[in-house]
Amino acid sequence: MKFEFERTFGVEIELLSRLSIETLTSVFNDKLNEHGIEFRQASWNDRSNQWRIKTDSSLNSTRAYDGLEIVTPILKGQEGFNQLHKLLLTIQEINRNADRLGEAPVFFMNQSCGLHVHWGVSDWRIKHFRNLFKRYCKFESSIDSIMPPSRRRSHNTYCESLLDKILPNARYDGENAEQIFRNIDRCRNARQISNMVGTRYVKLNIESFWNHGTIEFRHHSGTYDVTKIVAWLFLTGAMVKAADVQRSIRCGTDCLFSSKNKFGMMFKGLTKVHEDLQIFEGFFKDRRTHFKRMETRR
Repeated sequence: MKFEFERTFGVEIELLSRLSIETLTSVFNDKLNEHGIEFRQASWNDRSNQWRIKTDSSLNSTRAYDGLEIVTPILKGQEGFNQLHKLLLTIQEINRNADRLGEAPVFFMNQSCGLHVHWGVSDWRIKHFRNLFKRYCKFESSIDSIMPPSRRRSHNTYCESLLDKILPNARYDGENAEQIFRNIDRCRNARQISNMVGTRYVKLNIESFWNHGTIEFRHHSGTYDVTKIVAWLFLTGAMVKAADVQRSIRCGTDCLFSSKNKFGMMFKGLTKVHEDLQIFEGFFKDRRTHFKRMETRR
C-alpha cells in the first residue's frame, strides 16, 4: 500500500498475551529480525526510540493472559509503514497458527485495551493545535460512531471526551459549540490548551508534545487488525495534514453530540487534503453500519 505522509509517526498496541514478555520478545525477533525489526523488553517508563514490549498494569489481565504494550520506534515514510505492516501481519499470523493447532489464542483484546497513534508535530505553532482541536471537538461524536460504546463520550477513563474537558456539564448545542471554539481560540500557546484539558487521558492528547514532540490519538479501541489500524493511521494522519495546511473549520449549529451524517462531512473534507484516504470510505461506512445495528439489537 502506498504511504505518502511526510510526518513521522508511531503506534502503541495494548493487548493481552498468553506468552510472557520474554517469550514474545524472542518470538517477534525470530520472525522480524530479517525485516530490520528487533524488539527488546522495556520498563513501563522507558522512552527509548526502539521496538519494545512493556508490561501494562492498566489493562485488565487474567490468570492466563498478561497485559502488554507493543511500541514502535519513530517511523517515517514508506519504509516505516512497511515495517509496521509486517509487524501487524505477524501478530495475526501467530494467532492464526494457534487456531490451526486447536490452541487458545495467543493474543486477545478486552475493553481495557486501546490503540494509540502518535504523529510528529514538533514544529507546530498554536494555530495548528487550535485547528486540530476544533476539528476533533466538532467531529468527536461522529468519530465515536465508528468506535465501540466503551470508547465513546467519557466511558473510558483513559480516553475521555475533549468536549467534557473543554466545556464541562454543557448541552453541546450550537451555542455551546461556539463557546468551545472560543475557549480554544483564547489559548495563546499549546500549554494553555493542555491546562484547559487538564489530563493526558483524553481522546486527543497534547501532553505528548513536550515528552515526544507528538500529538497522540488515544480514541481507538484495542486491536491488532491490519485494516483497522491502517485506516485509523490514515484518518488521523489526514487530520494532522488538515491542520498543517490550515484547512478551515467552522463550529456549525448542530448539537455536538449528534453524529447525524457529520462523519461523511468530515471524511470528505479530509480526502481533499489526503486523497489516498478515500480507499477507506467503504470500511468506515461499514463500521458505522455495524455499530448502528448493534445498538438496534439492544
